[in-house]
Amino acid sequence: MLNDNLWYAIYTALGLSAISSGILAFQKKEYRYFGLFSLLCIYIIWHETYTEILLRRKQKIGWLSNIEEVIEYTTLITIQAIICKQKIVKKIMFLVAILFLLFCIYRYNFVISIKKTQSLNFNIGSITTILCCFYGLTQILLGLKDVPLQKQPNLLFTIAIVFFLGTTFIIHSSYSLLKGLPRPFLNNITTFLYISYALTYFIHTWAFCTQIDFYKLHPKRWFEKYFKTQKVPFK
Repeated sequence: MLNDNLWYAIYTALGLSAISSGILAFQKKEYRYFGLFSLLCIYIIWHETYTEILLRRKQKIGWLSNIEEVIEYTTLITIQAIICKQKIVKKIMFLVAILFLLFCIYRYNFVISIKKTQSLNFNIGSITTILCCFYGLTQILLGLKDVPLQKQPNLLFTIAIVFFLGTTFIIHSSYSLLKGLPRPFLNNITTFLYISYALTYFIHTWAFCTQIDFYKLHPKRWFEKYFKTQKVPFK
């Protein structure tokens, strides 16, 4: 029952993150790349919902999870490439995202079946994304003198990604050691991952909301320019 409640929290966090990142991308051109993240959140919501449907029908979900991993990591690396200000590093990150996508396509077409659960793509995607995020964090922290901390949504956004992917990667890599532990302990680890999952997207929502101009979201502001009348000076 606890896990079900946590899934509600995850869906709420994903929904808020999708809405807030979409609004921020629409309002401010310098954060237009967060529109990609909004689409990613919408896709993850669809993925989790469809996965639940397949599980209830007792159908395999390996292929769906494999596709989700490729899309998620490729999108996150691409966003970090867009955020990066150094042209050479930016090009390298874009190239890494393309190579990762092509590598996954090649493996699923010529090496292994996409229906089989495997960890190589997950490990490569996690490590690559974390390294790109670490570089991004370094650049953000070095530039805090030029841009105030409260105007750095990329900082919280990147820290949340490193926190979740780092935690997931460590636990996933230790699976062979953990599977022999008592079930209550494994259930606690699973619950912790659920909490980390929801917390990650709540942090993203917070980061986006700090930059959103909520005054412009008022319905009165939507039609203000159409009903505004110019005052003619009295002659």
